[in-house]
Amino acid sequence: MKCPKCKNEISDFDTKCPICGIELHENNTENKDKTMLLRIINALEIIVCIILAIVFLIQGNMILAVEILFGGIVIFAFIKGFCDIIESLDKISEKLEK
Repeated sequence: MKCPKCKNEISDFDTKCPICGIELHENNTENKDKTMLLRIINALEIIVCIILAIVFLIQGNMILAVEILFGGIVIFAFIKGFCDIIESLDKISEKLEK
């Protein structure tokens, strides 16, 4: 990645440019955008699972409806946990920078 101020090549993990010293907040913003996108996808996924479960329940296939709901809940929990881990790592990173 390039420093926005001095345009020198710097590491993606740097929080400050080693040449000009400017604070870099790009990585933190990108992570917040990614977790927000994951949360939106997660909400849509659970809505689709609920709708599919209702459709299969109406058709009389209760086993498939329960399987879809259970699978949706497992995927929801996995993605939520992943988002929580990302946010926790960001908070730890911010504290270490101070």
